Amino acid sequence: TWADEGYSAGNTTAPTTITEAFAQDAWNYGKVDGAQSMTRLADIELKLGYQFICEDNVMSNGFLGLVIPTGNKAQSTYLAEPIVGNGFHFGLMGGSTSEIQLDSGTDTRWSARSDSSFRYLFQNTQKRSFDTVSNGQWSRYMMVWPDYATEQANGEQFTTASSMRAYTPGINVFTQDVKVTPRAQARFNQALVLESGSFKGELGFNMMVRQAEKVELVNAWADNTVAFVDASNNLTSLYNSTRTIYNDSYQSTPVVNDTVGGSEDFYNAASISASDLNLGSAASRATYTNTPYLTLGYAFNEEKSSVASIGGSYEMSATN
Repeated sequence: TWADEGYSAGNTTAPTTITEAFAQDAWNYGKVDGAQSMTRLADIELKLGYQFICEDNVMSNGFLGLVIPTGNKAQSTYLAEPIVGNGFHFGLMGGSTSEIQLDSGTDTRWSARSDSSFRYLFQNTQKRSFDTVSNGQWSRYMMVWPDYATEQANGEQFTTASSMRAYTPGINVFTQDVKVTPRAQARFNQALVLESGSFKGELGFNMMVRQAEKVELVNAWADNTVAFVDASNNLTSLYNSTRTIYNDSYQSTPVVNDTVGGSEDFYNAASISASDLNLGSAASRATYTNTPYLTLGYAFNEEKSSVASIGGSYEMSATN
């Protein structure tokens, strides 16, 4: 099915494998064609902090800062493209650290530490790919007619020309310039710290929360233009508004045309409107994770500043 979806007028020969289909020249976006890599500076973080309290048994500080992007934006040429940094979003951030000494003996010290950080990343424009609502996941890869005129001009059936009609790979249509706003991210860490002689231990709990990205089209979607191609190539329908990447028209319900090629009203009824687009499929989802951890270490020098440590953590989230 995936290889069939790759068969369009943009190729001189039909892909015969999934590997060929995902790397074909007819696709402008969403390709899988070997390992992709990138090396560059990610982000520059500029922080200005202030120590509010600095006593023997209590410490508290805070900071404000800027996130200056130096990485790269999503271009969506490849399905899993390398992104360095945060997607080239400018941001503001702030945070604080507080520590209270709970008990102190001759060689033993117990303390509680609390860290928090917050950042807000602002909007920029990127290339993102998305699906349609009713046609489900990966519908972005299904073949489409770009407009009614193209469908009419290629309405011949069961001819040599029909095997290479002017279909358009859906990934070329469903990859657009979009405005992406990551919004807010926050991290909270609570820890109990033990220092006894040269031994150091930390038991903590880390929580990270991130809002879902907000994705909007830069250019308005044109209704009554793009329609999904009918996979069966039958005489009753050249387009099918209900097919999915898994099922062709034999399992779904094609729009029945009054004549071969159909009227423009039939085509418009089957075309994809702006309300059919699932822009959420182009966005990173909201994230909420909890991570308990334990770290044990041993200090070697007299000042106890050189420490060898080993630790472990377990991350828990509502969804993977």
